[in-house]
Amino acid sequence: MTAVIESTENSQVTLKVEVEPERLAKATDRAYQRLVQRVSIPGFRKGKAPRRILERTVGVDTLYREALDFVMPAAYEEAVKESNIVPYARPEFEVVQLEPEKALVFKAVVPVQPTVKLGDYRSIRVEAGSFGVTEEDVDKALQDVRASHGQWVPVEGRPLHIGDQAALDVLTSLDGRQLSESPREIVAELGTDAPLPSWANALAGLSVGEEKDIVEPIPDDYRDASLAGKTATYHVVVKSIKQRELPDLDDELARTVGDYDDLEALKQDLRKRLEAQRKSDAKETFESEVVDKLVEISEIEFPAVMVDHELDHMLQEAESSFRRQGFSLEMFLRGSRKSVDELRGEWHPRAVRRIKSGLVLNELIEAEKLELSEGELDGELTRMVEGTSAERRESVRKLVESPKVRESVVHELLLRKAMDVLDRAAGGSQFVELEESR
Repeated sequence: MTAVIESTENSQVTLKVEVEPERLAKATDRAYQRLVQRVSIPGFRKGKAPRRILERTVGVDTLYREALDFVMPAAYEEAVKESNIVPYARPEFEVVQLEPEKALVFKAVVPVQPTVKLGDYRSIRVEAGSFGVTEEDVDKALQDVRASHGQWVPVEGRPLHIGDQAALDVLTSLDGRQLSESPREIVAELGTDAPLPSWANALAGLSVGEEKDIVEPIPDDYRDASLAGKTATYHVVVKSIKQRELPDLDDELARTVGDYDDLEALKQDLRKRLEAQRKSDAKETFESEVVDKLVEISEIEFPAVMVDHELDHMLQEAESSFRRQGFSLEMFLRGSRKSVDELRGEWHPRAVRRIKSGLVLNELIEAEKLELSEGELDGELTRMVEGTSAERRESVRKLVESPKVRESVVHELLLRKAMDVLDRAAGGSQFVELEESR
């Protein structure tokens, strides 16, 4: 057997392999033994027909095609070892020559492992965003808490205002055709940011018992093609009005919200939460820019099949996320009127970015010779267990004992160490998570 590398590009290697005629002939003997057990030939019991009769029945070409199963995979493995290449995924085969008494010649297009040549990551500089919290920020958060504990109370003797809630009877027409005989009852909320439904703010100024026709064109790109471009008319009757009654900003509110002694304790906790969120957001933005810059200055090659695998993984992640929320990826696709292929096309740039980011970080782990001590791993696994609820703690403890989970945690911590190296180099020492970088 001989193997020649014909071309190498885009992380793919084309191997041309030639197998001796004698080896191919032996493979046809095994192919005959398998085929004769499957083919029914008149006048012979199954498995008993001579080879020449089988060849006459199914054709010599069929026999030789069957023989490929017994010679090509093994020859490919030998060629890979001989050529010192490291495949990333299964190859695509092309048979060049397959004839009796001649050598078998085939080509294998082999996706190989990605390669990365890191740029000078210690030269990267990124300006970190501010994550300070002002008194105004805390006051706004406090008002949000107050609003979330407000109650809707009926009001009389005045019309609807922005911020109110209204019970309505609504008759809907589409291009002048009424969709039902009787009105449906809905509750609308008038708001400056997100009125519900979208036309609710047009009700401002109406009093209980008053009516109004609201005309709303439906966009041409509306997700339901049967409604796109049409005009909806809503005949609305106001049945009742409520306004939100907010609690006083006092110690009693703080105690209602949570385990706080007074309003000042609530404010301090809100400040800590805001600071943590602002820092987390600034860290995410900073590190995303740092990794993007590292990708830009590095030389990265990877096979196209890697993108397909990443897209498969992203779809699996989406399905799991949707399931936790009580619906499915299929429902999402149906609602957005997209196919899986269209979604994969939209996500393709994200998949490429994820691949490149992962490759440069993994290469950085090697370049910096980053390692994880047994104590660091055990400490992280302990935090994972103790961070779960008491009723789930035992199951999580068993889970983290599995080699697969431990391997995954090791890799995540090494990636974190790699990011710490980049944070320090790029001017973001405030974002470093682990005390040691190696």
